[in-house]
Amino acid sequence: DLVENFASSTASERRYGYVSAACNGVYYNPSITYKPPVKADGTSYPAASFVAAKLDGFDASATATVVDLRTNFKAYESSGGPSGGGVNDTAQTAYYYIYQGTNQPLSYTYLADGKEDKKNKLYIECSTQITTKLDDDGLAIKPKWVFKKVVIKDSASADAQNFANWYSYYRSRINTMKSSVGWAFKNMPHPENFRIGFSTHRYTGVDSTNVSFQQIADFCGIDGTICDQRTQFYQKLYAAQPGGFTPLRSAMSKIGRMYAGKLLTGANDPVQYSCQQNFMVMATDGFGGLAHSGRAPWWAWVGGLAGAV
Repeated sequence: DLVENFASSTASERRYGYVSAACNGVYYNPSITYKPPVKADGTSYPAASFVAAKLDGFDASATATVVDLRTNFKAYESSGGPSGGGVNDTAQTAYYYIYQGTNQPLSYTYLADGKEDKKNKLYIECSTQITTKLDDDGLAIKPKWVFKKVVIKDSASADAQNFANWYSYYRSRINTMKSSVGWAFKNMPHPENFRIGFSTHRYTGVDSTNVSFQQIADFCGIDGTICDQRTQFYQKLYAAQPGGFTPLRSAMSKIGRMYAGKLLTGANDPVQYSCQQNFMVMATDGFGGLAHSGRAPWWAWVGGLAGAV
């Protein structure tokens, strides 16, 4: 999605694209049921509270930020956290916009240079500034405008509960990834037949005492005693935090070298059999960049070892 294109720092420049799921695929979509994520043992996190929703539902600390969505909801804010971005919305009752137009949601097109086509019909609608007049047109019996604002006034409604779950567990790209991956690994068939590990993009080491890495080892299901590998995987997945750079190639190089026996050997070698299949599942919110912000590019970090692998 193109959320950064539609966010703004002033109320007079707010655009419909940020606050409608038709334009911003991460924003609240009332047609989706947002289930609380699951823990290592298969039990669920608590349903979020509409009157005291955590800004980050994975923050278990006593000082976790909570928001009353009846009065203090902000679609975007500069306070950081999992949904930061250097911009501010006005504190208000939780809301979203339903798209009533004829274009397919998220049907953006792109030019040969990779940039978005700003002549795309949906893009033009999504990038339109929010105004009271257009909001009124959207509420008309025969709406003249393609977006209709929905304000969640009943905090006890099913929509309010669903919105609160989205807010705490899916509102940001990092939390959407965590919740989705947690559910995917809960539902995978015969997990005891797999060996699974974990690493963040930015962590360059292979030390399992680090919160950003867990070496590959036998996994298990949720029947009977929960193995430590499953517990560690979920703990480190949910503890992961985004950073200011996206070193995808160096991250992939590390995993490749690990499979090649260059980083972990002996009992710690992830490859146990010559015919063993090995895979890497990568989650990212964008294209790869420098290995470390402001430092050497990825190929310098790899150090010319790709050929040796």
